[in-house]
Amino acid sequence: MNLKQLEERVRTILDEPDKMGYFSSAEIRDWLNEGLEDITVKAKHLKHTAYYDIQNGVEWYELPGNLIEIFKVFFKDIPLTEIPLEDKGKSHVSGYIIWGDAITLIPLEDGKLTLYYYRKPAEMKDNEDEPELSRAYHNLLIEYTLSRAKQKDERYDEAQINYQKYLQDLQDLIRQVSRAPRRKQIKVVRR
Repeated sequence: MNLKQLEERVRTILDEPDKMGYFSSAEIRDWLNEGLEDITVKAKHLKHTAYYDIQNGVEWYELPGNLIEIFKVFFKDIPLTEIPLEDKGKSHVSGYIIWGDAITLIPLEDGKLTLYYYRKPAEMKDNEDEPELSRAYHNLLIEYTLSRAKQKDERYDEAQINYQKYLQDLQDLIRQVSRAPRRKQIKVVRR
């Protein structure tokens, strides 16, 4: 579904097909984008790579603006580990340091740095924009948005039901992304 279809679906469920109703179009679209970012931060399903040419004399390099979390760093095709900032001046350590929105290497030398990371999704702005999420999980965006709308409408019990459904379905996505085996509930009956 694209952004327009997602908004229409939410409005249909809320029984508010008119855009001039209680919930503005901008509000619903903000919640859809907020939900997409929440999903992406928790599921970590969008991977990206950044490359840096490390040059002597330049100590800090700006991290990508869409970064959620780094999962691998290589320098000259050798894996590096993160080291604490307080170890920066020590001679026996090597790796990388993150400080704020910047990265540096210890020891600093020329070469190619490759950063593998989970990234934030692109914001949906236009009617035809689609979420960076498998269609099988578009219902997550709807449940999240319904929860936010019902909170605004002070229908807290209903909002909680939608949010619990969202969290439950989100766990399915996380399992799918991580390829973790699905846990089955087994009922034990003792006689």
